[in-house]
Amino acid sequence: MIDVTLDKTEAEYRRYFDGTFLLKVGGWALAIGILWAFVDGILGVIIAVIGAALLFKGFQDISAVSDADIDKAWRDLAVAREEEAYRVANLEKEDVIRPAEWFYAFPNAFTEDREYKSKEGKDQRYRRNYQRLVYMIYGRDQLVVWDETINLETKWDSSDQIQEFFWNDVSAVKFDEKHDLMTINVGGAAEQFPLSGDSNEYGIAEYEEKAREISNGIRAILREKKSS
Repeated sequence: MIDVTLDKTEAEYRRYFDGTFLLKVGGWALAIGILWAFVDGILGVIIAVIGAALLFKGFQDISAVSDADIDKAWRDLAVAREEEAYRVANLEKEDVIRPAEWFYAFPNAFTEDREYKSKEGKDQRYRRNYQRLVYMIYGRDQLVVWDETINLETKWDSSDQIQEFFWNDVSAVKFDEKHDLMTINVGGAAEQFPLSGDSNEYGIAEYEEKAREISNGIRAILREKKSS
């Protein structure tokens, strides 16, 4: 579990992702209750009241935490993991050719007690309760890629995955906007980082912009290495 204090509580983040479920159930219950009232007035009223209560609770839940709150929480988690990224990479900040950079990709690990959930925000982009944090650490001789999947509500983090690529072995890097995919070509193999997964639930534009900037930065480093 990541040791960082976020602006909202675990319960509040959970309600952000669960609130839409209550709205759907409440809406159905209210509609069924109104229709059933023509058959059995008392039972219909009871069902309608339950549906209205669920709708009220759902609206409360989704308004307690905003899209901006979720974006800030993910940003705070990423920044809090910078020291860990350097530690796992076994590199000091003075040993790199440029500061480490991060972006979020689609998650690839989950816990049994909390299922994956996503919610479409007002900007038509999807916020997720799980995301895969990817850090790029730029050593003098190598590119170190460190990643872990994080659950926003519980601050659970998966096992680290660390990969080290010598600059001489990196042949290309690209960000495919159409498929929302970042790819690093190393020694004939392709290391891929999908940002939206198979569901095409596009994350917030900030992550795409970060992945694009990182791709451009790596290409600039490769050009410098080849020209030197």
